[in-house]
Parts: sequence; structure tokens; C-alpha cells
Amino acid sequence: MQQTDGSWVRPGTTDAAVHEENAPEYPPLATALINLRATIDYVLDAGANDGYSSWLFAQALPNATVVAVEPSPSNYAMVLANMQGRSNIVPLLAGLWDEPTKIDIGDTGHGEWALVTHASQNGSTGDNQVDGVTVPSIMESLCIAQWDLVKMDIEGAEAHAMAGKQGQQWLRKTRFFYAEVHPNMEYESLRVALQAMFDAEMQVFTFPLLEHPALRGRREYIYFACSGIVGRDVCASTCTAWRGASGLSEHACSLVEPGEQSILAEYANSAVPSSKVAPKQEVSGALEPVDEPTE
Repeated sequence: MQQTDGSWVRPGTTDAAVHEENAPEYPPLATALINLRATIDYVLDAGANDGYSSWLFAQALPNATVVAVEPSPSNYAMVLANMQGRSNIVPLLAGLWDEPTKIDIGDTGHGEWALVTHASQNGSTGDNQVDGVTVPSIMESLCIAQWDLVKMDIEGAEAHAMAGKQGQQWLRKTRFFYAEVHPNMEYESLRVALQAMFDAEMQVFTFPLLEHPALRGRREYIYFACSGIVGRDVCASTCTAWRGASGLSEHACSLVEPGEQSILAEYANSAVPSSKVAPKQEVSGALEPVDEPTE
């Protein structure tokens, strides 16, 4: 079904919810980057889902090449539908991982926007098996020297895509980074993601009071980070401009300092059971525990 803005959704799926969530989020981010008078040549949309996020970036940044990576074949078909008329979108049916491999698509029971990936077992095959690729391999195949913007929303697979040497290779070549992390899907994803950004000497900002739009009472783990080339002041002002324009307070960008204490505080500020974080121990920077919503 075609929407009034020209994009496409599948009736009876989570597509409409994806569009409702993405529409106030990504165009203001693109505008904040444009207002810096920064040249935006390459955007990586990791976890493109039905392609609406790529469609929004391609529309807001018409001179940029948007690489849309999506592992689900059914979602990927929608990426192709939503890229019609947008020659600056490059689609890729694959999932991000820490090495070239085969990965399986798993269904969490929460719809098309919550599909997860796992490394395939030896000998497994099927329609839900796709290639797992690294971000550096994508850069090499497309002759991309650096990303001007990476948006990553891959349902826990950030624990693999950002891990190790290959993670440092692409993070250090990323100017602006939007990461939605999923410790409820992959517990270690938050620790791996934060430590990888710290190791890459990125400036990292977040809003620990941000609620998930569809799951009230659960935190949305979104981070905005910038490479050392950008600098802390520019990163902070860009984050503030984006968050203000997306409907949040202009004070919604809090710096996350490097270190284990910050990682523990971020876990404690999430909906991950606090017993996994620091048993009977006060964590500096932690808010009151958030109860898990019933679903």
C-alpha cells in the first residue's frame, strides 16, 4: 500500500509503526548535518528494514549515496519497492557480522521490525539464511574511504558488527554515528558497542530518559557519536540541534564518559535486570531501575 508521502508499507505488518517512528527522527538528523555545511557523500543504513529510513535519508541528502543493508528477504523486497525513483540508494541483501559467514534470520514474535540474526550452524540451509558481511568489506567493494553517517539498528547484531579489529577499522572512518543498541536481545551488545566507540576515541552522547515509542516504560538505547575529526563541541551541538528538532529537549544529549563505570551506569539505566549489572552495588550515574513492561 502506497502512503501519502510516496513510500510503501505492507498492511498488517510493523511497517506503519516503523514509518511513524522514523519520520520525526531521521530527517532532523540529516538537517542538522546539512546545517553544519558538511559534505555528506556516503551514508550506511545498517538495518534498513522496509527501506523507509533509506528513503528518508536519500530524500533529505540527494547528493549522498545511501547503502541500505537488510538481511531479511521479505524486508529487502520492501527496500527495493521504496527505493524506486531514488537512484542514490544502493541495496544489499546481507546482515552485518564480525567476519564473512552465513547467518540465519530468527523471528522474535514481535514482527518484521524485530527480526534477529544468528551465525548459521554447520550444514544449515534455508530461505532465511543470508550472507553475513563486515562493514570494511562493504567499503572495499564499493570503494568507500569513509562514512559520513552510519545509522545502525540491527537488533543485537551490533555485538558482532562493532566487535574486534574490523569494528575499529570502520568506526575510525565514520564521522557521525547513530546507533540503536539492543541489550534485551543480545545482552553483551551494549557493552561491546560502548567499548568499541570508546576504543575508537569517539565522542558519545545519549539521553538516558528516552522511552521506547511502542513499549512505554522501556528505555530506547540510542547513541550519537562522532569521530575525533569532528570534535566534541561540534558533535554536541549537532546532537542538540537534531534532538531539539525531533521533538525532544535541547538538553537531551548527555556525554557518556569512557570507562567501565559509564558502561555499568548505562546498563543500570536500561530495562536489563539490574542483577546482571552490579549486584547490591550503587552505580554512579544510574537512574532508578525501570520495570520490564508486560507484553
